[in-house]
Amino acid sequence: MTTTDAQLADLVAAIVSVARHFQHPVIDDDRIVELSPLERIVVRHVYRYPGISPTTLASDLGLQASNASTAIRQLAERGFIARTPDPADRRSSRLAITPTAWESISLVRAQFAATLRDQLGETADLAALASSRRPWRTLTTDSSPRRARPPGTTGRSRDPPPASTTPPRRRTRAAERA
Repeated sequence: MTTTDAQLADLVAAIVSVARHFQHPVIDDDRIVELSPLERIVVRHVYRYPGISPTTLASDLGLQASNASTAIRQLAERGFIARTPDPADRRSSRLAITPTAWESISLVRAQFAATLRDQLGETADLAALASSRRPWRTLTTDSSPRRARPPGTTGRSRDPPPASTTPPRRRTRAAERA
């Protein structure tokens, strides 16, 4: 392992450690609506990609369509996601964050900032940290589930395997005795 590789591995370990503080936040503001982990992921993705379709959202996040649909329905019932008809195809819909969600997101972001400020302490160079946002944004954008797929594939795990890769037949006791 090169020195650069070791530094990158240390950076990943630090990212994972910091992420643990924010994965299951302690909510200390009654105005913040608690969401399940899946609901947080869906809201975060719609926040990043406003106007996304439910099908694309499910594909991007690697979710079964039924799981994505359930999360979207629950978030819509709670007033966090708005579904609007797709102007290009009225059979489809587009997703957007509602004002209720924006308010909660703003409160959570303020809480995240306070938590990070507390974790970093007084000696942290916040200006240097804030100026390094671009590489972090690149990581979160470029490594998002949106990635190129080979033509003709949907990226769904339910796609049937090629015909030539059928599973081997189980041997039965009768076959073993013969």
